[in-house]
Amino acid sequence: MSAFNNIILMTLCCFSSGLYAQTESDEPSPWNVKLGFGMMANSQAWKDIDTQVALIPYIEVNHGNWYFHVENPVTYKINVSSATSLYMGIGIRSDHYDPADVEISKSQHSAVFNGYKEPHTETVVNYGASFGLLSVNASTDISNNSNSQTLGATVEVPVYQSTTGFSLATLLTTNWMDFRYVNYYYAITEKQADNSVERDQYRTSSAINYDLTLQAMYPVNEQWVLLGKLSRTRLANEITNSPLVDTRHQDFLGVLAIYQF
Repeated sequence: MSAFNNIILMTLCCFSSGLYAQTESDEPSPWNVKLGFGMMANSQAWKDIDTQVALIPYIEVNHGNWYFHVENPVTYKINVSSATSLYMGIGIRSDHYDPADVEISKSQHSAVFNGYKEPHTETVVNYGASFGLLSVNASTDISNNSNSQTLGATVEVPVYQSTTGFSLATLLTTNWMDFRYVNYYYAITEKQADNSVERDQYRTSSAINYDLTLQAMYPVNEQWVLLGKLSRTRLANEITNSPLVDTRHQDFLGVLAIYQF
């Protein structure tokens, strides 16, 4: 999967886990498994790459306070109260252009990436906290690749809640990325520059993206839940000015069905 697809998939998985937790039983269970499937469509920020459609696989296993994901292998979460929680874990980050996508839509390639050597996949520490409708999260590279840090804050605004459990909410998110992160994924070094494909040398500073999201949840029964997410991201100038990027906004639409046993 491409870098942006990986980010979106992780976001969708995280928000789905939070929503689905509302429908779980209060009875303790040593192991809890969630399996899901769905589809997503997202516009690509990368130059000359159109909207792509992909299937979403989903798996989450938790044992007590421990959670296990494909993208976030290990996470430890503590519920301080009914409205406050803390977490820390190890994750995988590959936010770069990846020409080897496996998607429903036709594979695409941009000339600007001819001869381009993509950054290495990173191992990061993820940590954060939730305080009612406010959540903050951060990540730090520990693989000596970018040595970067990111920080995000999200405010959830409930829109609708029915007696059947169907709910709608709006999320406002700010994501800050330090200059090491932005340059690792969007800068062009002198060695990577190639004027013949308009890949000029480029270096920049830290950046802030803004997201507006509408998410929905419908619990079909005690085992099944349906999730939906529609979002738009406004990319920072430091990112859009990169020769690798040619758009100001990125849009995403995803649906997901999850079964718990």
